[in-house]
Amino acid sequence: ALDVDEMPDVKPNKPVEPETDGEEKKILSFDQQRAVDVALSGNNLFFTGQAGSGKSFTIERMIAQLQARNKNVVVAAMTGVAATVIGGKTIHSFAGVGIGSKRAEYYIDRFLDYGNRELSPSERAYRKGVFDRWNEAEVIIIDEISMCSSNFFELLSRVGQGLRKNEREPFGGIQMIFSGDFAQLPPVKDTSISKLFKSGEWRITVPLDAEHNVLLKKNFRQD
Repeated sequence: ALDVDEMPDVKPNKPVEPETDGEEKKILSFDQQRAVDVALSGNNLFFTGQAGSGKSFTIERMIAQLQARNKNVVVAAMTGVAATVIGGKTIHSFAGVGIGSKRAEYYIDRFLDYGNRELSPSERAYRKGVFDRWNEAEVIIIDEISMCSSNFFELLSRVGQGLRKNEREPFGGIQMIFSGDFAQLPPVKDTSISKLFKSGEWRITVPLDAEHNVLLKKNFRQD
């Protein structure tokens, strides 16, 4: 489980408190604003909080503000249900890897070969579509990241590096934003040696500091 004491603290650029008059909240809370500030800074980000802390609402505001800055934002989640809630798709569908049963090199070679004339027109179009998605993405938001194994996480990063021809940075240099609750949802299929949050690939992608992590402390859910 995620140790909340490990989460660093930092002040937001424009701290504001949410309205609590019973209507749908229109203003970001102090910590929600912190998360948006980090997202707008260009840093990779992990933000978390218990059920009712407004993670989906925060994602909605992030998307709006990033798109207002003309960022190409991919909105995804680990399951179809979660993807529907935030208006996105599964990360498996976006990445073109399905359940990720093969090595990263297989997917990289497949999608780099989109121009092969021996392929059917539909297969060429599919491979080109996946290649373009990876290369056009500037920000990828993945919700329910706690349902991702470290093996699948590493696979995604390697595929991004290969298709974008950038092995120096995780995910080929795409800004990555993750949301979820590691204390709530276990990986869908945990074939990893260690939990994602403690894995080396995760720590490289999301360093454990206040510039990359935000804990949403306030609970908006009413009993």
